[in-house]
Amino acid sequence: MINKTNAVLFKVLQDNLTSNFPSLLKDYRDVIWAQERVHYSLFESKYQRKPWQEQLELLSTRFTFLNYSLCQLVEGTEVSDIKNRKDKKKVIDINGIYVLIRAVIETYLTIYYLNFETKDDEQNTFRNDLYKYSGLSRRQEFEVFGKEGRKKLEDDLVIIKQLKESIMDNGYFKRLPNEKQKKLLERNEAREYSWFDLIKSRGIVSMNFLTLWKLLSNHAHAEYIGTMQLNSYFTSSTESLPGIYNIVSQPLLLVALYIDDLISSFTAPRIVYNTIEDDLRTKIELFQGIIKE
Repeated sequence: MINKTNAVLFKVLQDNLTSNFPSLLKDYRDVIWAQERVHYSLFESKYQRKPWQEQLELLSTRFTFLNYSLCQLVEGTEVSDIKNRKDKKKVIDINGIYVLIRAVIETYLTIYYLNFETKDDEQNTFRNDLYKYSGLSRRQEFEVFGKEGRKKLEDDLVIIKQLKESIMDNGYFKRLPNEKQKKLLERNEAREYSWFDLIKSRGIVSMNFLTLWKLLSNHAHAEYIGTMQLNSYFTSSTESLPGIYNIVSQPLLLVALYIDDLISSFTAPRIVYNTIEDDLRTKIELFQGIIKE
């Protein structure tokens, strides 16, 4: 693994990615394929997962699909010409791209938080219970129609009660300050701390993921800053493309980082990873070195 990356090397690589987008896109697809192969090997091996690892397979699949969809978007979205519906042209949907990148970041952070940040069974059990408790509690706020929907919410209430009891009986939870315990349960928090703190905990602050996450939220929530950025793209799309391509390189780095999480924690992914061609492994390890710098 490359544990240290020279700042000059990073700049050269960054310049190459932003000026040679087809190369970036190919690398992105190749690294996603490697990540998919590595993570699939884990579930194919029928490893003895711990109860708190129950979300890993679905979250991994979500992460893979989001990244493949992002590749599709950055290649251009086909739209009909305003005057002639049969005439098609491709546009870069930066709103869609930025919303998907935010989803990629948050999905990766959730995978890391639930499965890799700590090896403590008690703490991870609490985290998994809280994650489910939050989701099911929030679903109680949804309006449902029909007997089946109401029955589902009633069944959820039983599970919510069981999860709350499990959380309150958890040793890690009991050691948290009383105010923290109250906040987590009353506000239906899905995580014990914020996205900001999770980005810092993962150690990717140097890659400006915190700033990027804040920026992307403006597109996800249709804030004015996002609208201004969209207007800037429409008025000078050619000048905006390098910046867009640079941002697209960030989820590529996260995919490489997730591969490292898997091969560092499980045997089957490590074995399969070593069968991937040398050139691709070298690139993956370069990307890992950049994001872990």
